[in-house]
Amino acid sequence: MSELYAHDAYGNPGAVLTASTARIPAALAEAIADANVLRYAGYAFDAHSGLHCLSKRCYDPATAQFLTKKDPAKADGEESPYQHCAGDPAGKVDPSGEVLRPVAALWRAVVRERPGSEWSLKVPGLKVLVAAKRFAWYLNNARWFMNTARCIVYNDYRHSDPWRWREARNYAESMGVEWGLRQFFRRYEDASYSWFARRYTRDAARMAEILGGGLKVGKLKRWV
Repeated sequence: MSELYAHDAYGNPGAVLTASTARIPAALAEAIADANVLRYAGYAFDAHSGLHCLSKRCYDPATAQFLTKKDPAKADGEESPYQHCAGDPAGKVDPSGEVLRPVAALWRAVVRERPGSEWSLKVPGLKVLVAAKRFAWYLNNARWFMNTARCIVYNDYRHSDPWRWREARNYAESMGVEWGLRQFFRRYEDASYSWFARRYTRDAARMAEILGGGLKVGKLKRWV
């Protein structure tokens, strides 16, 4: 017996095609197909509500949005905390509906360790000095934090995506851990690592803009 579940790119269900065998008649094949809940992108489908259930949130294919906010909001750099796969379900996956938690914890460590308080950035006499200290701190710690984020995601692949873990391991073994993983993530984009890198570089660029008196100094892509 074979089953084929048709969906559009955003998960709206279409026809369910089944093929009977000598031992399984067509009626039984259709009943088995209807009972199977694992469908679009491996999500659990609720036929009554029309929703796809991930491990953390429920996704509505009619609106191409999750029903609840991501925590933290916009956790993987998407336009909305309700957005699914950054609007590109054909090119991205989101098995749980959340950014990788250890990477989010790493960002909290960045926020905790960086010098200067947020309120001081609003004081004209202090914000340039604080921005200078914080920008220098970002420069000095970029290599360590980026490498740590890559290692966190790499280690998570061991359980969540063994194929990617083996591919990343080949890069690390042939080029060294730091350089190998850097090249791997340049070739294979990862939502959790990209989210962390964007937040780090965006905040550093904002400090550079304050320090430069409004003069933008580039996107600092070399860190990523």
